[in-house]
Amino acid sequence: ATLPALPLAGRLELANFDLAVLSAVTGYGVEPTGRVNSSFVLGGALGKPVLTGDGKIEGGGIALPYQGIMLENITASIEAGENAAKISCRATSGPGELKADGILRYGDSGVEGVLQVRGKNFLLVNLPEYTFRVTPDVLFRFSGNKGDISGVVKVPYGMITPEEMTDAVKTSEDVILVNGRKEIKEGGWPFALDLDVQVGDDVRIDGYGLAGRLTGQLNIKTGSDELLTGKGELDLVEGKFSLYGRTFDIERGRVLFTGGPIENPGVDIRAQKKVGEEEAKDKAYTVGVDISGLVQDLQYHLFSDPYMDDTEILSMMIVGHSLADSSEEDSSLIEAAATTLGLKGSTNFMQGIGSVLHLDDLHLEGSSTKENVSLVVGKRVTKDLYIGYDINMFNQLGEFRVRYNLDRGFSIETRSSSESTGADFLYSFEK
Repeated sequence: ATLPALPLAGRLELANFDLAVLSAVTGYGVEPTGRVNSSFVLGGALGKPVLTGDGKIEGGGIALPYQGIMLENITASIEAGENAAKISCRATSGPGELKADGILRYGDSGVEGVLQVRGKNFLLVNLPEYTFRVTPDVLFRFSGNKGDISGVVKVPYGMITPEEMTDAVKTSEDVILVNGRKEIKEGGWPFALDLDVQVGDDVRIDGYGLAGRLTGQLNIKTGSDELLTGKGELDLVEGKFSLYGRTFDIERGRVLFTGGPIENPGVDIRAQKKVGEEEAKDKAYTVGVDISGLVQDLQYHLFSDPYMDDTEILSMMIVGHSLADSSEEDSSLIEAAATTLGLKGSTNFMQGIGSVLHLDDLHLEGSSTKENVSLVVGKRVTKDLYIGYDINMFNQLGEFRVRYNLDRGFSIETRSSSESTGADFLYSFEK
């Protein structure tokens, strides 16, 4: 007989097999518990094996530390015949449950399968920054080396509380740097994705200065190039936006997905506040900012009713009164806010603020790294005496500086802050 025609015969028996021993195999990223009982008969030929029998998992649990959840009350069964196997699984997580039922077919044409996953209020992620419960109705289908995932995922509850936002973007794990160039690793099982995500009435965000409730629907797909795209709209309702201790009402907050990359949607946000008669002295104002464009290239535009120029609007927004009544400390906050918002022409902002406050020096200085950028405010008291103050716009540390010009290019400069005090003897000359 040829090798593929060699007959196979055997049995696989498991009695109360403890799944905990598999934790080491997964690097403890998945920690299963429970017992397996099974009885399978191996038959057929080497080129066409046949596995029949059944197996069950009872009292199972799986800890998923990276998702912060524990799958409990796991039961699973498989009934294998000559050409197909029936699969059924159940699990709970948090207040909800998940069920998966399907069939696996195998034969001369290869392996194919269908798995229907349904659940209700299932705790999917429970981390300090993200918590989500989902109600899925999703179909998994695969044949050979390809497959697809389709269906609806409702999100009845979610809490998004990110600690911070940075400009750094983490490189995906499937990216390898080769001679400084990014190359995507080939491999993995290519699944075509077509999911409708419905955000319920209890999904909230509290971070990045935003607080409110998210609603809306989003269709997520992968195209032929495996690029993840989104189409739909998410709205921020009952929203608030905080900037430098001031809170603004979000009158309009929309995140728009138009079929492009899901990580770069469009934004249409209006945040505003009313400055009352007492704050504005003679009348009430509405001041705010419109934020538009793509997430990776946001544009900020100030507005007011009645009309004011941008320096006055920002002053009303941040310190609650006219720029003419602002102190040097107020001006630091206003300029820092202008830079934070990325407003175009921030140099003009500084010139406008400086002229109103009768300052001789108002500028930004520092290195190319954002953390080293400081706002410098200064006044020349006499021809030889200069007094200034600079504040780091990111760690909020301030420093007073006093410089006195001696004769023949010599000067003395002292600096004093909450962390240190020092003095320098300087000499300058012109080439």
